[in-house]
Amino acid sequence: GARPPQLPPMMLRMALQQPQLLEQQAIKGAALEAGTLLGRVVRVGAPITDRRVVEMFASLETRTRADVEGKTSDLQLQVTLQQACASELILALLRAGGAARERTLRWLELAVELNAEAEKQQPHPLVAASQAFLLNLGAVALRLCRPFMSASDKLAKVAWAYLRSPAAAAIVPEDTTRLVGRGDEDAAEPATGSFNFITKSFFICARALHLGLGPALSRHTRLHQHLGHVQHQMQGGDEMAQQQFYRLLTEKYITEVALLGREFVGDTLAFSAAMGESAVMELTSGRGAVEGLGGEGWVAEETPEERRGVQAPPGN
Repeated sequence: GARPPQLPPMMLRMALQQPQLLEQQAIKGAALEAGTLLGRVVRVGAPITDRRVVEMFASLETRTRADVEGKTSDLQLQVTLQQACASELILALLRAGGAARERTLRWLELAVELNAEAEKQQPHPLVAASQAFLLNLGAVALRLCRPFMSASDKLAKVAWAYLRSPAAAAIVPEDTTRLVGRGDEDAAEPATGSFNFITKSFFICARALHLGLGPALSRHTRLHQHLGHVQHQMQGGDEMAQQQFYRLLTEKYITEVALLGREFVGDTLAFSAAMGESAVMELTSGRGAVEGLGGEGWVAEETPEERRGVQAPPGN
C-alpha cells in the first residue's frame, strides 16, 4: 500500500520543542489522555457520554432496524477514519526518528503502563483513561502491528524474552495472572539488552487490547444480561422498565460502534492468530523465553514413527 504521509515539519518541530506534547509527568492514565497531544488525538471517538452521539439513537421505540443500523454504520466509519488518522500521526512521529521516535514509543508505553486501573470492573474515571481512548489505543496498536501480523518471517523477530526485561515490568506488571505459575527457586534471570520495534509493538498491542477491548467486552456482556432482565420486567407489566430498557438499548448500540467496527474486528482476529503463531514458534524453538512454558521438555520430541506418520506401538 501507499506509504503514510510524512509529519509536516512544523508539527515535528512543535513536538520536539515542547516534549510535554508527547510525554508529560503523568501518574495516571486519565492525565495522559487529557494532557498530551497524542492523548487528545487518540481519545476522539463515540462515547456514551457525548450528547450528540446519544441523540443519534433517540426514540428507538419508533425507529426501524434499517435506520438504526445505518446510524451505527455511519458512526463506525467515522471512528475508523479517526483511528486511521491517529495511526498515521503516530507512524509519522516514529518514522521521524531520533527524539520524536523515542518520545512516541515512550508515550505508547505510558499509555498502557498508567492504565492498570482499567482492569477493574468499576475503574475510577479520574485514574483510568476513558473507554474511547483505550479502545482507540488498541486499534492504533493493531495498525502498527499490521506489517508483521501475517508475515511469519517478521513475526519470528518477536523476542518473548522481552517479558523478562526491566522495560516490560511496567507494561506487564508482576502481579499479572500467569498461565503457568513458578516458584522463586526456578525464576528466570531478567533479560537484558535492547529489543526491536516489532517486539515492543507486539507486546504493547497485547496489553492495550487487554486494557481496552477485554473490559469493554465484559461490560457489553453484562449489558446484554441487564437488557434481558429488564425485558422480563416489561413483560410482567412494569411500566418503569420500558424507559430503562430503551436507555440500555441506546448504550448497547453506542458501545457496539467501537467494538464491532469491521477493521477493528478483523485486525483483532489477525493479531490473535499472530500471537498464537508467535507463541508456538517460541515454544518449539527451545529458547525457553516464555516463562514456565518454553525450553527443554515442554514439547515432546517426535519418535521416528511419528515423523513417518506411522502410529507407534503401545508402550513406545
